[in-house]
Amino acid sequence: MLFGTDEIPPDPEVYRIHFRFMESDDEAFAHSTQDPPLMGRWTISGLDLPDDVLARVYAGNALALVPRLA
Repeated sequence: MLFGTDEIPPDPEVYRIHFRFMESDDEAFAHSTQDPPLMGRWTISGLDLPDDVLARVYAGNALALVPRLA
């Protein structure tokens, strides 16, 4: 699994939602900055991934696939 987004241009608020989803145990927060959200008014809850998993998702897995990135 690799972290990535198709957000162009990059929007810090959208990244905050992605990071909150992967890093927190928050429940029922908005999945979008838009109002109304393009994909519907549903909510998401955080995965609370452990630090070792986050390190692999954010960079480690990409480095294993493409060692020249290091």
